[in-house]
Amino acid sequence: MRVFWAVFLLVISTFSFQFAEASWIECALNLGAKFDKVVPFATRDRIPLIPPSVLLSAGHSEPNPDFSFVVSNETNFYLREVETEPTDMLIGFGTNSAWDLAVRKNAKHLVVGDWSIIPLIFQWHLFRPLAEVSRTPAEFLSLLGGQVLPESDSLKTVFAAFKNEIPMDYVNEFIQTATRKILSHPKNSGEFTAFIVRNYYANLFKLGPPLFEHRRLQNIFSGIFGYFKRRYDPNLLIEFGADPAIVNHPYFSFLSSQSAFDRFKRLITGALTLVHMPYDDPDMISALEVIARDRGFERTTYSLSNIIDVSTNLDPSLGSERFAKFAQMVFNIRGTRPFQIFQTRSNRDPYGYQQFTIGSVSDIESAAIQHFENTPSPLVQIGR
Repeated sequence: MRVFWAVFLLVISTFSFQFAEASWIECALNLGAKFDKVVPFATRDRIPLIPPSVLLSAGHSEPNPDFSFVVSNETNFYLREVETEPTDMLIGFGTNSAWDLAVRKNAKHLVVGDWSIIPLIFQWHLFRPLAEVSRTPAEFLSLLGGQVLPESDSLKTVFAAFKNEIPMDYVNEFIQTATRKILSHPKNSGEFTAFIVRNYYANLFKLGPPLFEHRRLQNIFSGIFGYFKRRYDPNLLIEFGADPAIVNHPYFSFLSSQSAFDRFKRLITGALTLVHMPYDDPDMISALEVIARDRGFERTTYSLSNIIDVSTNLDPSLGSERFAKFAQMVFNIRGTRPFQIFQTRSNRDPYGYQQFTIGSVSDIESAAIQHFENTPSPLVQIGR
């Protein structure tokens, strides 16, 4: 059998990099200039192409930057049932949506896949380092938001304390303390992690040049905390119509309880595989199933985000066909072992959510029919 994928290990130097003399922004930019490979970042910032270890799909090229989502924009995720049936491996496309599903289902291993390398870079070099040094959901949000937030079991209290404007003296002090804390952790000592973390804070507080030359990517990168607030703040979610019982569920999200955050931290810091691939690459799916079998994993869950609806422009026939083809491919690889598929519907807000358990050919046929019948109309300006 021909192998179309390869495992690449990019070893980034972990020697201690001192920033004492120059400003932290200057050092970050100088650090970025050391690397040869580039992705669509601002031309002055030369950075390594992939995180330290990632499965690469052979022949796969980067999509248009408009299709690179560093964070999920599924703001009505509260419409998805909080399904807590355990799984062994969750293979997710959709960044933090994959985290939430993996936490809900108490996955033993998390695979985050994307057809763009950019979300994978930030999984490894921003979100993982923050999780490494955070003990609680509040501490993670504090580091992400760039200000000290109260240590509270209530997410409402934590988000309500966030200030949109803070004094510059406070900003400088926070940046120094936060970067020192993050980068002093042994697993966060790589030069490129330092580059991303420092540029994150530079862009968060608008103290340095944009990291991305692509405006949409830059807006997302500099506004990550805002995306998290809109997605996870119980006050906002209830205001927008969410059921309080759903958003207050201890496993609604990776931030909803200490237990949920502990599950997330275990996964992203010690049980994470990154995959640069289209969702329907059969050789990569085969490789992941081999990994699952080698580890004794029987239960696998796939989370496809809204890839099919986006890629088919909400064409019901084409979308249903691609869904069935994907489900059949996984079914053929897994044999008789059932698996789950979660997916997001529509190519813009508001989104719908579906899930299927596939254990037979008839299950595939039934799911494909539901996919067809529940396809949103592309002729309707949804949510306006």
